[in-house]
Amino acid sequence: MVRGDSVRSGGAVNAREWRVMGLGSGVLVLAALLTFVVVPMFSRWELRSARRDALSARVTQLQSLIVREASLQQRASSRELALALSGRRVVHAPSMSLAASALQSLLQDAADASQLLVDRVEVPLNGALETPGAASTEAVPSTAATSLTATVSVTGDVIGLAALLDMLQRGPRALQVERMTVQINPSLRGATDVLQATLGVRAPLVITP
Repeated sequence: MVRGDSVRSGGAVNAREWRVMGLGSGVLVLAALLTFVVVPMFSRWELRSARRDALSARVTQLQSLIVREASLQQRASSRELALALSGRRVVHAPSMSLAASALQSLLQDAADASQLLVDRVEVPLNGALETPGAASTEAVPSTAATSLTATVSVTGDVIGLAALLDMLQRGPRALQVERMTVQINPSLRGATDVLQATLGVRAPLVITP
């Protein structure tokens, strides 16, 4: 009797052990499925869902622009017309070098119209103030706002100098005189009414394609 009871007890223990081992194996398999199958699938689904939402938002934005195309073009045309009719405008140019050339010509013409003799006009490109993130003076983003500084040295009388200052202040282009030095021309000491003036001018400009 004792031997039979021990045999039955051992069989029961073995059955419980097998059940525990089976349950542990099931847990391991379930964990492996969650780790290597379910979680990656869920992550890929979330990524596809985010991409789909972003694409949907992009399509909606483009559709809105298409619907509003006529009104946007009309608004742009109205603003261009208002700028064209405005009294003072900034310099527009497709590149910094062309903007510097335009500014140089503008200052030369203003001095000539004021009956002044131009000694020099310098527009260094390394003095340009660009929008943040621009790589170089020639690599300014399209429609980027920036400015150039110029130095113009002229010789003439006080009337011509006053005319030049008035033209720079009230002319068709937005220019700002930041500094000015005036002295009697040392090479013409006998002509006390002949002055030599050096002006530092800043010109805001827009680089357009």
